Amino acid sequence: MEFLDHFLVKSHAISGALVLLAGLLAIIARKRKGLHTTVGRLYFWGMMWVCASAWLTISFFRFNLFLLVVGVFSFYLTFSGYRVLKRRQLGEQTWVDWTAAIISALMGIGLMGFGVAVPFLYGWGVSLAYPLLCMLFGWFTFSSAWTDIKIFRASEMDSKMWWWYHHMQAMLGSYIAAVTAFVVQSGHRFLPDFGMSWLYWVLPGVIGGIFIGRWIRKYRKQFGDSVSRKEKAKTTPKSMKKGLELTVIFLLLTQMVHAQLYVEKETRHRFAQITLGVDVQSGLGGQTRYIDAEGIMQNLDFDMSPRARIIIGGTHFWGHADFHVAFPVYGRTQKSGEQEIAFGSGVETVFKYYPLRIESGKVRPFFGVSLAPYVLEQYNENLIFENGPEKRFTRLPLMTGLTFNKGAHLLEASLMYNYDNELDYYISRDVKASVETSPFFLSVAYKYMFDTTVSAEEDWESGRTAKVTDVLAERGDLSNFFVGIGFSSAWWTGSSSYIEDERPFLEQHRLNVMPDFSLGYYWHKPDLNAALSYRSYHNEQQAYGVAQKASRRALTLEVTKSLGDYHGFVPFIGPALSYESLRAQEVQGSQTVFDESEEKLTYGLTFGWDIRPNRLQWFILRTNLRYFPDLQLDLENGKAISFDNIEFNFIQMVIYPERIW
Repeated sequence: MEFLDHFLVKSHAISGALVLLAGLLAIIARKRKGLHTTVGRLYFWGMMWVCASAWLTISFFRFNLFLLVVGVFSFYLTFSGYRVLKRRQLGEQTWVDWTAAIISALMGIGLMGFGVAVPFLYGWGVSLAYPLLCMLFGWFTFSSAWTDIKIFRASEMDSKMWWWYHHMQAMLGSYIAAVTAFVVQSGHRFLPDFGMSWLYWVLPGVIGGIFIGRWIRKYRKQFGDSVSRKEKAKTTPKSMKKGLELTVIFLLLTQMVHAQLYVEKETRHRFAQITLGVDVQSGLGGQTRYIDAEGIMQNLDFDMSPRARIIIGGTHFWGHADFHVAFPVYGRTQKSGEQEIAFGSGVETVFKYYPLRIESGKVRPFFGVSLAPYVLEQYNENLIFENGPEKRFTRLPLMTGLTFNKGAHLLEASLMYNYDNELDYYISRDVKASVETSPFFLSVAYKYMFDTTVSAEEDWESGRTAKVTDVLAERGDLSNFFVGIGFSSAWWTGSSSYIEDERPFLEQHRLNVMPDFSLGYYWHKPDLNAALSYRSYHNEQQAYGVAQKASRRALTLEVTKSLGDYHGFVPFIGPALSYESLRAQEVQGSQTVFDESEEKLTYGLTFGWDIRPNRLQWFILRTNLRYFPDLQLDLENGKAISFDNIEFNFIQMVIYPERIW
């Protein structure tokens, strides 16, 4: 078995190098029979073994999340790009194509499910990058396979050369994945380590996506396929439109989409656009205290600590507002002698207002506010119990900055001012000191902006959407089941009397990030939703030899009524009844101080908004906020652990499966 393990590793590396070389030759060779087709076949079979050897290594020797997600994604793109050359006419697909597409779609769904389950399997302390990696690449795989299934079922395409463009997108997409895998796995040997290794994940896709868009436009012009948006909307079947939308959203490997449609006119289908991106944020200033080896309190300045973050959000109100969520994926601690400090922001929610709306080729100022959770934790090797409390606190800092837009690309520089930056921190069990956290934060961001609903605008303006909606509503076909998945944050609003009185050096439970699942039914005529939503999380506090855990599982029945429709922005509100399972535990050293649990029914309120351009779409984006005012767990000593909180579901994708078909 050791020989087989060694063989798989070596052959994987050799075939990977072959793939990189063959793919490069195929790109630069003239697109005709000869060198291009020869190295193309070599690339295909090399990539097949790269994926197979990765899967065999995972199955028999060691689990590697990176090999799993990249292997699944790369395999189907390569297979699809090769097979489309065998079926250049619609309807020529065989059982091989159907089987590969269906299995890959299921594998994509499985990867997304595994991503959601990662925190449950490995604990909530796992880096957020791992579940995001699984969910993003799982969705990439699913959307690629689903696009092919749509093509299999399409009756016509917008171009006779559709197979050419599909071949280019798929094969170049798989090559980008191969380059990304090489850079991430082996880049440290020849690339500089400047504390932002996440760029190695991002840059191949960004650069490759730009070139793919340009090549597609070049060949469309060469083949005489440069059709207008209006003509394309008429000639492209609905099933193919949806497939293209999926590809645009999650792969960014199709033609560059127009990102500034609201400049032409302000309609409900141009009200909001999705943005994906990355940024680097660094704090400026701040000072903390610690106790040295002689027992004397000393000062220590915070240094600049850059943190990389993934940004998911969107522009609203036709370019006048930006709403996004930033997920940190990289950070570092500050070490000074025997003192170590970890300070940074958690998952941050930002709202920005643009007095002058975002427009291509122009620099626009913005003003905003952030819902920013921060974390401060100190380790002091001079103390018996060296780990200090993990202090979590939330502030509302102010923001300003500039955004430059060029087509689908946004470059931003922002300054954030945290005016409320002073707090108390226990630097030992008995000594409380005043800390000034960083009052200023600088960040630089890149975001890609794209639209997903403008293809339905012509039908809306012509009245066809209204007619179809009326017909389907009369038949009851717009009342459908739905499923929702997204991430939520639980923001504690109450204080635990036990912590205040018995453990003042511990922090109150403050913030959690958790997956949010919903299953429900939508009634079209009253514009009403009824859903069961499940959330589960736990929070742990440790300081100076004491560890306390608080966990919650909630299954909530919520009924919400829409309160109008403002150009596709649909607010809603309604009551919630929740079955709650609460548990609190505390351990000091090896001794259990308490372990209490309770199950109860409680009430709450659900409110939020949908981004819903029309009522015919098979998916919408939803933001849920839930408030539960009476959640606490009573302990035997008459004290309590509070679970009172507001849940903030950042962005939830709500899918209506019956509408896909």
